[in-house]
Amino acid sequence: MRLTYPIVLKRSEEGVAVGCPVLPGCWSQGDTEEEAIEQIQIAIREYLGALEAAQQSSEGEEIREIQVSL
Repeated sequence: MRLTYPIVLKRSEEGVAVGCPVLPGCWSQGDTEEEAIEQIQIAIREYLGALEAAQQSSEGEEIREIQVSL
């Protein structure tokens, strides 16, 4: 499954910081824009994996998906 997430790039003298605003605390960085994007892709996969693992361990809860139209 492929999902699309918005990212925010912030360039500085140290390189490029990148975050995913819809996933609080999901940030990474790289020396170049290309490297920063590669790193945020990894960070997003790990973030979602951690969320999935946490949700699976919750007893008595049911996980559902809904669609929202803009």
